[in-house]
Amino acid sequence: MNVVFVGGGSPRLLPILRGVFKHHPQVFTGGSARLVDLKVDKAELVGRAIMKTPEYQTISDCQVTWSNDLEKALEGADVLYVTMAIGDPLQYSKARHACNQLGFIGSDQLSPSGAMLGLIGGATIHKFAQLMEKQCPNAHMLIFANPVAVNSGIVNNHT
Repeated sequence: MNVVFVGGGSPRLLPILRGVFKHHPQVFTGGSARLVDLKVDKAELVGRAIMKTPEYQTISDCQVTWSNDLEKALEGADVLYVTMAIGDPLQYSKARHACNQLGFIGSDQLSPSGAMLGLIGGATIHKFAQLMEKQCPNAHMLIFANPVAVNSGIVNNHT
């Protein structure tokens, strides 16, 4: 499989990939893990760490690459895994605080602050889906970025 990870500079990918390499090595045998991040240096750190793990050493012919070019990374991909953080953490913190002061639940899901995250991230997730339609129309998208329900609805209803 060729799997593209948007938010590829996230350290949380290391234990995820180690687990897959250990328990399901056939998934990446002959395939690739493509780390895409606006901060390529972070993706490179994660990529180099992945390649040093003992679990990676058991995989036959698996490429680990990193870049900030999503369109190129999606060529021939089987899966796009979206794990990136959406929005500014300070703005999100202020929105949660404002919600709490007004008696609303402030979360990154179905709430006023979650709605704002949906507005910010939804357009980005939609662009990812449109790129997938061109570059890898049979691939699957896994969305870890909140609000998952809103982001999934955008993809399911508008692509």
